Amino acid sequence: MGNSVEWCTVVWQVAGENFGTKSDLATWGVALLSGFMGMGGIVVGQLTSTRTEKKSVRAAVLAEVEALHDLCMKRKYLEGFREDARHFRSPEGIIQQQRGEIYQNSIRASDFNLIYRANLSRLGGLSGTEAKLIVRFHQLLQGVLQDVSEGGILFEGSNDPKDYEEAADILEEAMDIAKVLMAQKKPWWRFPWRCGQNVDTATAGKSH
Repeated sequence: MGNSVEWCTVVWQVAGENFGTKSDLATWGVALLSGFMGMGGIVVGQLTSTRTEKKSVRAAVLAEVEALHDLCMKRKYLEGFREDARHFRSPEGIIQQQRGEIYQNSIRASDFNLIYRANLSRLGGLSGTEAKLIVRFHQLLQGVLQDVSEGGILFEGSNDPKDYEEAADILEEAMDIAKVLMAQKKPWWRFPWRCGQNVDTATAGKSH
């Protein structure tokens, strides 16, 4: 706002006290045009800065989703839950159930989604579909981690195959969402310009 006030002062100084002649009008018009161009530059700069920030947030949040997906796959958490469920449905597992034997699963990952939490207030810059998928992914992953963290049913130990199947189903849904986000991830310059909002990755890029 200070820039526009200073610009107005300059205009009136240029116009002078004898404002009204043709030469005064021409001079004032030039000053006015220069002022509008200056203000336009400021507005464009702010819009560019905002869009750059949104692109950076989107890239960081999606990179975290991909990293968490790869970590879960490499450590075979999903396969482990499925295997434990199958085991406790097998004859050997049923005998263990009768003996009261249990399996315990524990994972310490309190800071697993630091980027997501740090940028929660900025998710509005993503498309509605993309933001919902990212939130859903982290909610599902958090649910699984609660089961395998202190106080969780799998942390304390269980021999009920349903407990492992439920954890596996939740984790599998999270991994499926991650795959959608990873598959739709494209460089920002391949998306058409949409002022104030990033492009919906569920629809953008299909025509390319």
